[in-house]
Amino acid sequence: MELKSFFILFISFFTSPHWIWSLKLTGTRIPYFGVLHRKTTLDCYFDLENDKLYAVKWYKDGHEFFRFNPKVNQPITAFPVDGVFVNENLSSLHRVHLENITLRSAGEYRCEVSADAPTFQTLSDGKYMRIMVLPQNGPTVTGIYPWYNVGDNFTAHCSLTQSYPEAKLNWFVNDAQIDEDSCACVTFKTVGSRTSFEGINLYNSTTGLKFPIDSNYFRDGTISIECRASFHGSTIVLQDLVITSVKTGLGLQYADSLSKSIGNQFSVGNLWNFLVVGNLLFIILNILN
Repeated sequence: MELKSFFILFISFFTSPHWIWSLKLTGTRIPYFGVLHRKTTLDCYFDLENDKLYAVKWYKDGHEFFRFNPKVNQPITAFPVDGVFVNENLSSLHRVHLENITLRSAGEYRCEVSADAPTFQTLSDGKYMRIMVLPQNGPTVTGIYPWYNVGDNFTAHCSLTQSYPEAKLNWFVNDAQIDEDSCACVTFKTVGSRTSFEGINLYNSTTGLKFPIDSNYFRDGTISIECRASFHGSTIVLQDLVITSVKTGLGLQYADSLSKSIGNQFSVGNLWNFLVVGNLLFIILNILN
């Protein structure tokens, strides 16, 4: 009988609210990509409930680089780990600020939260962070003329060089995305010419656009063409926007007929250059006179 009473007392003591392991990890945010030479943050959220916090620790590839200890006057301590640069002034209990992301910053990041006595419960969660390399410029839209007529064939090219990972290029006409599955106007897409950058292959991406212009494309006499570059696993979007106009009698058909009438085998691009140079010469002669 005494053994049974002791067993009941033992079970009641350790199942009371004060002994329930109540520490819970409610969320971690470790970016899929860290951008080369930029900053990023690591978040770790938890609910102590009946527990008391012992420490919050962050690890990269198993090596501790950050600790928050609420029992000391200076609770934040950063430890040297290759590729990790902690901004202690901006970091806190739930967030770690990392500076100057490098290629060596890639790795498995893990948050570990420990409860104090009497439970000493420890929970952790982690993810792998990759490194993104953004191009210095781009995307770049080329091949667009300053004016068109209804009935002209519109053509354009878009390119983005030296990025990691490879970019997905999408066309937008008047803010509406071109549906490649239902429109044959996207003439090509290529990814290639990879160049190595400290062990990472950088990608060059290009795409083309071609369609006949009708009156529905013009809004207040203009048409906007935009190329947007997006990357898998990232919310970063790069873009280039070009706005061109419609002018009656000054479209590509007029340019073609003019080039034939003067008996020269100008391309439309060369004709445009010819007209620009001619206007400049005219202005200079007027100034001199």
